[in-house]
Order: sequence, then structure tokens, then C-alpha cells
Amino acid sequence: MKKVLILILAIVIWRVKLLLAGDLIPKIGFIKKFTESHDWISGSDVVQISMLIIALLLIYFIGKGKFADFGFRPAKIKIILKAFFIAVVISFVLFILNVISIMITGMPEGMGEGPVSENLLKNIISIWLLASIIEEIFYRGFLQTFMNPLKDYGIKLKKIYLSLPVLAAAIMFGLMHFCLIGIMPDRIVYFIVINAFILGIIAGYFREKTGSLIPAIGVHIGFNVVGMMIPQIMMLVQK
Repeated sequence: MKKVLILILAIVIWRVKLLLAGDLIPKIGFIKKFTESHDWISGSDVVQISMLIIALLLIYFIGKGKFADFGFRPAKIKIILKAFFIAVVISFVLFILNVISIMITGMPEGMGEGPVSENLLKNIISIWLLASIIEEIFYRGFLQTFMNPLKDYGIKLKKIYLSLPVLAAAIMFGLMHFCLIGIMPDRIVYFIVINAFILGIIAGYFREKTGSLIPAIGVHIGFNVVGMMIPQIMMLVQK
């Protein structure tokens, strides 16, 4: 398979996944009725579960079921903790920059709105765990691995090499978050897209360096913890 075709096919698979998991499956009659009548599962949970099924099917059929090649392997605790710590520090810095931006330009209309539940336990399960694990399985597990033949292309930042698969998967992961347009203020969505891109770069780097998805999941959890907990703590302090 020609290398340019791999990139094109990866983009097509990503776009079809967005269409299926983000638009079509959650709107199926019985699924929509089920989520509307059960508080413990939301439309966003259906999106995540759909993404997981799509990712596993892609790995099984396209990857011939070689799950270990797609990151389903252990990693050293030291590396996992390092990835998580780096993610927490960087996401905290990004959050502070966003706060400074809001202080300078003013609070955007609709601030505070979004898909986050008021139920802390549900947020921990849905955002910290479910979203972090499933999104990494698709983006760093399947998509980045699928583009592995393009690893020789990339950019070098001092001693850190970022391959094209890492960059491309991070870009697609960031762009996915434009689905929040109309749900949250545009300026906040742009921040989330940039934040997600940087998350993808760090997660993709650790995924490629270790061969495991676990450090990437640790990065994702770190970003989600900071992104959800710091605003809630600040609101409590202001009250």
C-alpha cells in the first residue's frame, strides 16, 4: 500500500467513525429512547461505546486481531506515572493560560455550559475513565498504529522526534472536539481543540516510545482530571 494512500485511508476511517459514532448510532430510535429514560447513561456515553466497538472491529479485521501490536501490552509503572505527571503539569499550565486569556478578554457568553454532568461519580466514570481509555484505543491504538508505515516522516524538536502518525492522530483527535461548537462558547471550544491536540502529541509520543497504550491513557486521564477538577475547585472557592 502506497504511503500516501495510508494517510488518506486513515482520514477516511476517522471521518466515517465520526459519522457513525457521533451522529448515526446515538440517533437510532431504541438507543435514543434508552438514553432518555435512563439517567446513568447519556448520549456521550453511547458515542464512546460506539467508538470502542468500531476500534475493536478495525483492529480485529484490519489488524488481523494482533491486539498487542496496537498497544494492548503492559508498561512500566515508572513510565506510566511519568506520563501522568507530565500531562498534569502541562494541562495545568494550559488552563492557567486560558484563565489569563479570559481575564484579559472577558468571560465568554455561555461559560459553564457543556456536556459535563453535575454528578461527580458519573464524571469520573464517563470522563476520567471511559473517555480516556476508549479515545486512546481508537486514536493512539488503532489510528496511530495504522499509520505506522509513515513513521520515517516527522519533525524533530531538539531530542524529541514526533513522527507523522503521532502528529496526524493528534490533529484528528483535536479536530474531533469541534463537535462542541454550539454546545459551549466558541472561544472555549477553540481552547479545548488546542488542548486536545497537545494531549494527542504527548499521548502519541509515549504510545510510540513504549509500544503500550497505558502511558497514553495515563496522559489522557491527567488532562481530563485537571480540565474537570480545577474549574470546579475555583467555583467552590468563589462561592
